[in-house]
Amino acid sequence: SAKDYITIASVMCNDGLAADGTQILKKESVDRMLSDLVGFGFERNANVIEGKDFIFHTGCNFGMFSGYVIEPATDFGICVLTSGAPGTKDEASYIYKIILEIIRVSYDFCVAWQ
Repeated sequence: SAKDYITIASVMCNDGLAADGTQILKKESVDRMLSDLVGFGFERNANVIEGKDFIFHTGCNFGMFSGYVIEPATDFGICVLTSGAPGTKDEASYIYKIILEIIRVSYDFCVAWQ
């Protein structure tokens, strides 16, 4: 769910701590997940917004397509979930482009709102 994605974003932006202070991940695990050796389905993708360093993840399964991004430098995170997507990322390129645009617009809004 979107709430689960945002919970993970919060944990990753807070050195593994949940909002209630519970240690969900070790700080070392978070550091590794956010390092240049990004793994676990995440990739470092500077193409989400030019000049910004994001950790990016997409997923596609059973007609659902998601885009998830974290900007470690600012603790910003956003998740977009859709339904009705084709079975693979390649087939869903139009959905992928729409999700990236939603992330860009949302980021610009959040930056302006601060």
